[in-house]
Amino acid sequence: FFSPISRCLEPPAEVPACMAADRKRARSPPAESCSGNGFGASADRNGCAWRHGNSWASQGSQSQHGNAPGTSLPVWQHRQAIVECIKAHRVVVIVGETGSGKSTQIPQFLLKEGYLSVACTQPRVISAITLSARVASEMGTRCGDTVGYAVRFDNVTSECTRLRYVTDGILLQECMLEPSFAPYDVVIIDEAHERSISTDLLLCLLKRSAHSRLKVVIMSATLEASKFSAYFDGAPVLQIEGKQYPVAIVHAPRPAPDYAAATVDEVKRILREEQDQGHILAFLTGEAEIEDACAEIKRFDAQGRLQVLPLYAALGPAEQRRVFEPSRCQKVIFCTNIAETSVTIDGVSFVVDCGHRKEKHYDAMARVETLQVLPISQASARQRAGRAGRTKPGKCFRVYTEGFHNQLARETTPEILRSNITSFVLQLLQLGFSTGEIEALPGLDPPPAPAVHSALATLRLLGAVDPQGRLSAWGSHMCRLPIDATLAHTLLQAHELDVTEQVAGVIAMLSVPNPFTSTRQQRDCAARAFHHFKHQDGDHITLHTIMDHYLWACGDEGEGAAQFCYNHWLHERHMHQAAQVRQQLLQTLQRLGAPSRTRLIRDPSDRLREAFFRGGWALQLAYRVQTFYYHTVTDGRRCCLHHSTAVKGSEKDAWVVYHEAVAQGGEDEVPALRICSRADPEWVLRLAGEASSDRCPRPDDPLAPALTPNPNRDTHRWLADLWTPQALQAVAEL
Repeated sequence: FFSPISRCLEPPAEVPACMAADRKRARSPPAESCSGNGFGASADRNGCAWRHGNSWASQGSQSQHGNAPGTSLPVWQHRQAIVECIKAHRVVVIVGETGSGKSTQIPQFLLKEGYLSVACTQPRVISAITLSARVASEMGTRCGDTVGYAVRFDNVTSECTRLRYVTDGILLQECMLEPSFAPYDVVIIDEAHERSISTDLLLCLLKRSAHSRLKVVIMSATLEASKFSAYFDGAPVLQIEGKQYPVAIVHAPRPAPDYAAATVDEVKRILREEQDQGHILAFLTGEAEIEDACAEIKRFDAQGRLQVLPLYAALGPAEQRRVFEPSRCQKVIFCTNIAETSVTIDGVSFVVDCGHRKEKHYDAMARVETLQVLPISQASARQRAGRAGRTKPGKCFRVYTEGFHNQLARETTPEILRSNITSFVLQLLQLGFSTGEIEALPGLDPPPAPAVHSALATLRLLGAVDPQGRLSAWGSHMCRLPIDATLAHTLLQAHELDVTEQVAGVIAMLSVPNPFTSTRQQRDCAARAFHHFKHQDGDHITLHTIMDHYLWACGDEGEGAAQFCYNHWLHERHMHQAAQVRQQLLQTLQRLGAPSRTRLIRDPSDRLREAFFRGGWALQLAYRVQTFYYHTVTDGRRCCLHHSTAVKGSEKDAWVVYHEAVAQGGEDEVPALRICSRADPEWVLRLAGEASSDRCPRPDDPLAPALTPNPNRDTHRWLADLWTPQALQAVAEL
């Protein structure tokens, strides 16, 4: 299943003695080997773990939910009205308050009414899995039979499955092949208020679907119902009350300088002072904060009477399931906004809300995307507080003041208004939208015109759109790859440098969370392990080295994937997921007829750097202005190198290609360029004299029809329009 891609490389070296000593002090040995990963796993013939989806889903439903039919939920009182309304109208908007039972019961109503195929979308993997397990239990069937779920790399359905809980991304992939939603009688868009790009695109496709018998149900607990109703030409709106116990809201008396520390301190105060022994659910913004908080509370709990658990998207299903399992101990759960909606954790009496979340924001004019920690919306604050009142009365402690809360935005900003929509526009083109239709897209919240123009310009630059604004063959190939448009372009042309497999591995590593352990007490050990792989010319080579050694360990000659990850302080699940992404990309290339197997190269470092330089083209370059500081070429923004990068910022690193810019700390902090590699000056000079559509493909290139030479193009004029005068001057000085 996973085969090493560079047999000529030496196998991974032994862990240094200091690292081994650190590991023994700070970490217990793994409980499983490569032949089993602890959550219903078995191994393929190369020793890599894989999971049989049915096993834990059905077990979880039995242990967690029993056979409760859900008839006591408020939505049952409206069953007949809901069914009749859906029968009478093509689109129905349902606003169901927290605890109403809409996500589990309404799909069952439709099955019992005779609808043969129902899809219910969820914004997160954990929601799709837990809801399908619960509904299967209520219906007395095994997950994967009548009820199943489909998420990335895990499809627990069968030919007899009538109700599928799917992530919005999975349903969108199906739409690329069948835009009319013909396989379904009913499509339910649940938690529509989250407004991901995939959800907005699905709503756009559902509005123009020619499938006349298709029923569409839009559901959420906090929803601007009139807005959705107007978008679907006056669709009826049904209101369902929730089963919510009273929740007391307590705000902090004064602002906290550090929301993460304040959240941990509030959890400690609850454990010391509150009489109720109910579970505690505390919201933070990311994995590192959560792991540090868990470690701090474990140290605080000297008697070991607590069960301290993390909950975030990068955790494996088995680790996420622990949050829902019954426990005699009081649970303290630190989570991201993954637990805001669609997930019920029984026994939660206290919620601690940090008031922040991580969001990506894209500057269309500067063509720079940054990951920022920002305040949540009032709608999110209500959802978080509601987690404390699902099964009994509770309290919500907000570590921010009431004045801060009153200044929050009412609703969360839709992703389409704050993100890079290049891939979104590419999907619309693939679905038959013209550039004119995209520029005048009648969405719930149409993307800003500068963002649309920037996306179209980027796609033209990458060769995905021809001069007439139509999707090119190259763009069609890009759309078939389930990755960002720029990365898809990088992968498709990697075969010209004979590094397709290496580039696929690096892109896979960029598609999963940080593979190195990130708790505070293990960070130094992980940093030393990272140094073991670090390459001075850039992080893309470092990621390739890690993936290559991991694939070697998965084979018969290596020490096994689990032991390799343990020795080098790597998350085994993250590495396994990256290997799956790599395999998926290579298989997709084979289906497209593109070369996916390349000849062995003893040292692919320079070619790998050049492949990502070509892929990013003129968009993700920066030039050095002083040690460690750079300016981006598209807007002249001052940036520094991220602390994790292998690039030193010396004179040798005058030009770098970067993956993303990450916002840091306060407003005065400059963005940090993350995942950087050195760009050779001769590449920059060559770029200044050519564009992607100006180069002639090799005669034997199977993708040659996608590359159409354009001898009339004024490339210098094009570069002058795209880069700042200072960047052009930096090129001239080369």
